[in-house]
Amino acid sequence: MNTALKKHQLPLRVIIMCLMALSVVLVLALSITGGSFFARLLVLLGLREEDNAVTAFLLSGESFAMAGDKLAVASSVGAQLMDENAVLLSAESFAMDDPAVSASGALSVFYDVGGKAMCVISASGESVLCPAENRIRFADASDTGYVTVVTDAPDYRGRVTVYNASFSPVFTLDCGVSGYPINARVSPGEYLLVNCAGPAGSTLRFFSLHSETELACLDTGERLILDFDFLEDGTVSVLTEEALYLLTEKGEQRACIELEGEVLADYCFTGRNA
Repeated sequence: MNTALKKHQLPLRVIIMCLMALSVVLVLALSITGGSFFARLLVLLGLREEDNAVTAFLLSGESFAMAGDKLAVASSVGAQLMDENAVLLSAESFAMDDPAVSASGALSVFYDVGGKAMCVISASGESVLCPAENRIRFADASDTGYVTVVTDAPDYRGRVTVYNASFSPVFTLDCGVSGYPINARVSPGEYLLVNCAGPAGSTLRFFSLHSETELACLDTGERLILDFDFLEDGTVSVLTEEALYLLTEKGEQRACIELEGEVLADYCFTGRNA
C-alpha cells in the first residue's frame, strides 16, 4: 500500500516543481518587458482581445526590416510599424501580392514587387499611400531620408526615381542603352548609385542628385553584381560571385578582393565590414 502511494507521489512533486518554475519565468518576463510579454501571451492563449497595443504576427506573406529601434512589417494586407515591445505605432491597409519592405532609422518604404502599391511611414509614425505609375521592381529607404524606387518605364529599360522625406521627387533617371536597372540606393553623402544589367554584363553607375551626368561607372563585365551597400564610413561595397569591390561614393575604386573560386553561400553588409 505504501509502495503504491510513493509511486504516485513522485510525478505529483515533479508537476508542482514545474509549475513553480513556470511561474518564476512568467514573473521575470513580466518585470523585464513591462507587461508586454504577458499581454502577448494572453492574446496567443485567446484570453485577451488583440488591440493596437499588442499585435500578433498572424499575417500571410510577411517581409520584415529593422527601422532603427523599430520593426517594419509588410504583408499581403498592408504595412505596420511597431516598437520593440510590438506596440503598433502606425499601420496602413492595402493589398500586396508580393510584399517587400526597406527601412532605416528615418523612414520605411513598403511596396508590392511587380505591382504598383506603395506606402511610406516615417519614424514618428506618419504614413502616406503613394502608388507608383508603373510596376515596381525595387525600393530603398536611406538613413538620410531619401526613398529610391526602380520601376518599369514606357520606351525605356527602367526608371529610377528619388524622393525626399515628404515623398516629393527630386531626381529621375530613365535607363536606356546602359542596361536594365536592378536596384538603386542613395549613399550617406547623397550620391545615387544604380546597378544595371545588360547583354555586356553589369555596371554600377554613380550620379549626383543635382545632375543626370554620370560621375563614374564600375564595369564588372561578365561578373554579375549581386548586391551593393554602404559601410559605416561611406565606403561602397559591391558584391559579385567572384569578387568584392570597395569604392568611394564618387566611384573611385579602393580595392578588389578576389574570391578565388570560392562558392558564395551568404553575405552581410554591416558597420565597417562586408
